[in-house]
Amino acid sequence: MPAFPPDPSNPWVAHPRLAPHAIPGRADHVRVRVHAGGPRVSKLAPRVAEVRVTGGDGYAFFGILAEPVSGLEPLARGSTIRFVAPEDGSAPLLVTDRYLAERPHWTIHPCEHCGLGELYDAPSDLIKATFPELGAAETPRLFATICGACGGSQLVQHDSFVASDEASTRA
Repeated sequence: MPAFPPDPSNPWVAHPRLAPHAIPGRADHVRVRVHAGGPRVSKLAPRVAEVRVTGGDGYAFFGILAEPVSGLEPLARGSTIRFVAPEDGSAPLLVTDRYLAERPHWTIHPCEHCGLGELYDAPSDLIKATFPELGAAETPRLFATICGACGGSQLVQHDSFVASDEASTRA
C-alpha cells in the first residue's frame, strides 16, 4: 500500500479500498476503471483513467477526471464522475447515479473467475439488454450476467427473491 500522510482536506484517499490504487506522488489521485457499460450494453472496452478524488461516503466516491479518456469521449478531462471501490480490492469502478440508486436492492454475487462483486451497469439497464422481450412490469428477480472485468459469470439477485417462490413457479 502506498505510504502517504492522510490529507485532512481529502481524507477519502486514505480509505483502505482506495489507497492501493493511489498514484505515487499524487496522493489525492487514484486509477479508476472507466467504461461506457459492460459487455451486454456496450462494445467499447473499458479503460483506466487518473481521477482526483474530491469526496465520498465510504462506498461511493466522486472525483474529477485528470486526463482525457481515449475512446470514451463523453468522459472528458475535468468531468466529474462517481465510482465505487470494490470489496475484492480491484481498481475502483465508474458507476452511474442509477446504479447507486438501484444497488442497495440487489445482491451481486462475485464473479466466478475474478471475484468482482460490482456491475458495470445498473441492474435495470442489464435487464433491458438481456431480456428485451420483457415488459416494464416483468422484472427478473434473479439472473446471470457477464462480468465486465473478465467475461466470467455473475449472479444478480433482487432483495425480493425467495428461492422457494422460484421453485414453486416452475412446478
